[in-house]
Amino acid sequence: MREFIHARVQPRVRIRTTDAIALKDVLARHGHDAVEHEDGHWTVSHARVDDIGRLTSAAGVPILELSTEEGTLEQAYLDLTASETEFTAQPQEA
Repeated sequence: MREFIHARVQPRVRIRTTDAIALKDVLARHGHDAVEHEDGHWTVSHARVDDIGRLTSAAGVPILELSTEEGTLEQAYLDLTASETEFTAQPQEA
């Protein structure tokens, strides 16, 4: 089951730091795109916690949180069926 989920849902790493500029800089230098969220955490797609941890540690970036955001079976199923449209609504005329 885990293989099915990993094949359909991108692995992501969740990060919180007190130095967002340093975090973005070190990730960009190593080819990672970081996305900042409203609550202050960052996510890095197609990344592993071990790799991000090593990069940030070597650069001296203070880390408050570092974890894997795992995909769910529901997300994998929605990705699998995204192009399927068995039932669609017909346009309504006003």
